[in-house]
Amino acid sequence: MLGGLAVVQGERRITRFQTQKTGALLAYLALQPGRSHSREAVAELLWPDGDPVAIRNRLNQAISSLRRQLHPPELGPGTVLATDHHSLAVNGQTVITDIEEFEKDIRSAERAESDEERVRWLKSAVERYKGELLEGYYEEWIFPKRVHLADMYDQALQQLIRSYVALGTPEAAIEYARRRLELDPYDEAPHVVLMRLYLRAGRAKSALLQFDELLRALQQYDDEPSERALKYKAKAESVLADQVVDVEIDDDFSPQQARKVSEPVSVIRNEATLTLPRVVSSFVGRESEIRLLEEYLVTRSSRVVTVLGLGGCGKTRLAIEAGWLLREHFQDRVYFVSLGSVEDGADVPVELARALLPGQVNLTDPWQAILARLAELPNGLLILDNLEQISESGAEVVQKILGETAKVQILVTSRVPLNIEAESLISLTPLSVPSQISSDLKELAENPSVALFVDRAQAVKADFQLTDRTSEAIVELSRRLEGLPLALELAAGWARAMTPAQMIEQLNANVDRLASRRKDISPRHRSLRAVFDGSYHLLDESLRKVFLRLTFFEGGWDHASAEHLCPDDNVMEALTALEERSLIYSEPTDDTVRFSMLGIVRSFGQSMVTPDLFAECGWRHAECFLDLAEKEPSSTKWASSIDADYLNCVAALRWLNDHDLSEELLRLSISLARYWESRGYIAEGREWLEAALRQETIDPLLKAKATASLGKLDWLAGDFKLAESRIHQALEVFGVYGSKAEIIAANFVLQMEAHRKGSYEEAKQLLRANQTLSAEIGDLASEARCWLALGNVAMEAGDRTSAQADYEQSLEVARKLGNPERIGSALTNLANLAVDQGMIEPSEKWIDEAIELFELSGHRWYQSMAMVVKGRVANAAGDYQKASQSLIASYRNAENELLVVWRFLLYFGQTLHGLGYVNDSARVFGLLEVYRARMGELHHGIEMRRYDEYLAQLRDGMDLSRFEEQLEIGRKMSMEEIDVIISKVQRNF
Repeated sequence: MLGGLAVVQGERRITRFQTQKTGALLAYLALQPGRSHSREAVAELLWPDGDPVAIRNRLNQAISSLRRQLHPPELGPGTVLATDHHSLAVNGQTVITDIEEFEKDIRSAERAESDEERVRWLKSAVERYKGELLEGYYEEWIFPKRVHLADMYDQALQQLIRSYVALGTPEAAIEYARRRLELDPYDEAPHVVLMRLYLRAGRAKSALLQFDELLRALQQYDDEPSERALKYKAKAESVLADQVVDVEIDDDFSPQQARKVSEPVSVIRNEATLTLPRVVSSFVGRESEIRLLEEYLVTRSSRVVTVLGLGGCGKTRLAIEAGWLLREHFQDRVYFVSLGSVEDGADVPVELARALLPGQVNLTDPWQAILARLAELPNGLLILDNLEQISESGAEVVQKILGETAKVQILVTSRVPLNIEAESLISLTPLSVPSQISSDLKELAENPSVALFVDRAQAVKADFQLTDRTSEAIVELSRRLEGLPLALELAAGWARAMTPAQMIEQLNANVDRLASRRKDISPRHRSLRAVFDGSYHLLDESLRKVFLRLTFFEGGWDHASAEHLCPDDNVMEALTALEERSLIYSEPTDDTVRFSMLGIVRSFGQSMVTPDLFAECGWRHAECFLDLAEKEPSSTKWASSIDADYLNCVAALRWLNDHDLSEELLRLSISLARYWESRGYIAEGREWLEAALRQETIDPLLKAKATASLGKLDWLAGDFKLAESRIHQALEVFGVYGSKAEIIAANFVLQMEAHRKGSYEEAKQLLRANQTLSAEIGDLASEARCWLALGNVAMEAGDRTSAQADYEQSLEVARKLGNPERIGSALTNLANLAVDQGMIEPSEKWIDEAIELFELSGHRWYQSMAMVVKGRVANAAGDYQKASQSLIASYRNAENELLVVWRFLLYFGQTLHGLGYVNDSARVFGLLEVYRARMGELHHGIEMRRYDEYLAQLRDGMDLSRFEEQLEIGRKMSMEEIDVIISKVQRNF
């Protein structure tokens, strides 16, 4: 990790990762090998501004990518990355890092008992330091460690120089003194050390050459050499002249004794050339951007740095803050030039002259005077604000200054890049917003969006505060405004007359109302509409056309989708240009690049869409995502693609419904039904299918498919009678049309209902019929599912041998098919059976594999049921803490899934008993009875027979009256009260 990021194993060397965030994830884990990190904490660290579901998906994608890179077949899974459902780690037993080895060498050198041993360890440490920690990565958490390691390297070089001098080998010390000089060529100290070493080595001419190199460095700052440097220069000259001069060479090689480059005292500094505006309001957030600016302008000495961003995102404020921060570095030679009101490049010299040549008016040739002024400066920072106003000639202005000056650096703020060779770009995005509402007000107050809003609100209403009562509305407001600084400031201006909740109502009514009446604000920034208009009118006609079409996307899009909406345009070129102008953003994913747009920008853009364009693009958008949804879901890619574009799919549903396109609405709803089932969006799916079925349609088969899909969701929601009725209704149509695949799917719902009611023979008949149909159409997935369900029937009959054979047959077919959900389901049931047989170790192995498969496929319902079984396995092993974690995770993942919840209650009650919470255990069992009755789950199957056993064990260990009392309390509990018990359990772990 020193000098970049690379993974080495034998001959393999990996230096490129799927995304930079993927590399950053690996680096973060590798900085502390062997230590486990919470998945949630890592996700929030890497994607602090994202939606929790989105950042969890990104983390899973990054982990999956690293697994593929780091775990070749010969190594096997887990060799490098150790992961489970909750945590991540780099395996400390198999992975070492250059940082570990570097720090180990330094510690060994500190313990060395001789200079020879110390030199050996220090040389090893210095050779390991190939460069700064994780060069090219700019994650905030890297910087403190980067600085610490750089300091260690510097100290190691100094100690190595001293040790070589002590050993009487100054020639060997020279190499490392030169390395130390590379760290800061403008620091006088290492130059002086080198001169002394050259003199000790008898190389007086080299000492004089080093003095000349020092002079060149000092000239950069108009500085003069210190008395110590002059003393060693005189010594070198005397040696060359064969003269004896009484000049002592110090024996102490502590570089701190040589002073830093002195602060220049110049006429220019006394001219008070600083022209930065004074800003009264506080500067909030942007710490990483400030550090990046400092790195570009100070460390790298970049000639041109352009801060790009959408209007209102704080570019000007950042530039001013950077100017004040760096004023000492530039000896007050910081010039701020506002070009916001300039519309013609010919007027730029006038604005430059006001800042650079104050008091000088009516110049015959202002450019000549300006360039002469800049050329005479030893260094300086010229801030050109709002250069997009003259985007056509802005690059020419900058290049002219660069060509005529050697040391002046330029900081540009613009909505459009200059696109010149010397340009370094910093993209300014909106401030981060809280990912969730926290009860910790201190934590909320530190969020940049909240902090900015509260600060600006207090400017107009002194007693405005972030409180428990206002926090929810303030968080919602910052999300609604998407962290855009200008929007937050404009909204805060309403604080004198409105509460945050009332502000949200105003924005919901019309975001155009977000404006300011202040006269000291530029007209370009008095309203969001003005800001948007400024960016929009910078686009040419072709870009405007593409931009307006892109406003039809919700939640983002990829290149292919954009081409579908813009069939007559050069989409890639347009996307690049719009991103350069900060009107859209991009982020790479596993296999594509996703683009997005701020909701506020989208809202303004949509207000400019003509009726004809609305009709055309609305249909093109719906058609695009209907095609996506109707793709064959043969792998987990289908569900992942719907994940990425789910908001677009919902928008397509809405458009089709609003325009009475019944057949397309039915098709899209039917296609999405399997997604709603897998992700647990049961209620939402039922609403859309019901809406689609209310439309008039002439296609009875399409209507039957929608009815069957709705029946499946009804059943999963616990509405069993309605589900059965819908399925029978759909089957009548499927029979007429001979739709075997649809008949199979409908029969599966009926067999689940038959099994639920205890009608096992009926369930068997339905499954045998499905086996026949599956064989006829070659449907291996249905065949695997039939074997699984037959195994469940055998389990209910107590025939474990048959159940085992059926489950294994299901697994064999599923593996042949390569379907992760079918494989996971078979493994889950095998694990459940193994627990009954007292086989804990294989059951743990099977259930962990199943959960990992469900995580990859993203099927939340299957995953939640598998987590319940994992909890049952841990109960059987006596590991009740582990059981509680799995069961609680299952419940949190599917709180509205009735079939999951009652099983959670069953095994959680057993866990509580094992943990010693006997009263709570009895209450949970009492709640379980009522919960099942409410949902109509009255059959006493195998799991409820287990309940009888657990209840008897609990009763035997309690006073009978207390047992009945606690059971009755549980029967009167609500599900909300379960959270209290869960919190109690979690606090004790």
